[in-house]
Amino acid sequence: MKTFSATDQTGFKEGRYRGKVLHIDGKEIVIKAKEGEVRLHRDDATKVVGQIRQGDMIEAQANDQQHLLSIRPLSQSDAEKTNMEKKK
Repeated sequence: MKTFSATDQTGFKEGRYRGKVLHIDGKEIVIKAKEGEVRLHRDDATKVVGQIRQGDMIEAQANDQQHLLSIRPLSQSDAEKTNMEKKK
């Protein structure tokens, strides 16, 4: 599954997701990404940079089992490089 469109200026990396946090339910984080809602699992091994709250734009790196390896808030300039918030 590709996580980015061809128009994303930041480059493609397998297992990387960018999107808006819809829900945080214990160890599960649900984000709205280009491919739809994605449920990712975190644990004590997940590298978390900063505070992650519902409504935040984030960037997450996950393995093929949807386990979070790292998650961080997305800066405004990085969010603008993607076409996540653009309407067609």
